[in-house]
Amino acid sequence: PQALWLRVLLPTGRRLLRIDPGHQMTDVGAIPNDAPSGFSAVSPISGFLPFAGGVLFTGIDSLGDELWVAPANGAAPQPIDLAVANSGLQLTGPNTAAVAGERLLFSASRLGSGNELVSTDGTTAGTQWLELTPGTAGEFSPPNGAIARYGDRFAFVSRNRAAVSDGTLAGTQP
Repeated sequence: PQALWLRVLLPTGRRLLRIDPGHQMTDVGAIPNDAPSGFSAVSPISGFLPFAGGVLFTGIDSLGDELWVAPANGAAPQPIDLAVANSGLQLTGPNTAAVAGERLLFSASRLGSGNELVSTDGTTAGTQWLELTPGTAGEFSPPNGAIARYGDRFAFVSRNRAAVSDGTLAGTQP
């Protein structure tokens, strides 16, 4: 409701544009060439997930597959470095991401620990992995699990459990 977000290809590369309700168009900044992708359950055409007045999206750039955030304040889009393996962000399924309050919970594949849940507030400092079962196998796999908003928390089903979480490991309970 705050704006229409879209990507365009200009001579300077791919750019993220925001059109406000008063038809004011703002060039928010450069984005990776293949972005946005994912978030098909939320927006199968644009790939943008509205979040905290801005948008989140995924893209591959020199860092690999990363989550990007374009904040509501109009700051340039920035990657949230998750240190994931290629094709690590699993945001394309209908049940692999949910927003509750000011947090997003989603699944990603991390080198060395497999498929895990990630909780973010849209900042690098506020992004944390919820490694429920430490090791290389990983706990969460989209074909075997789902995430949904549950009031102001999240409910999820993983490979080994069903639980409710506030987006932190300490606040995750079966």
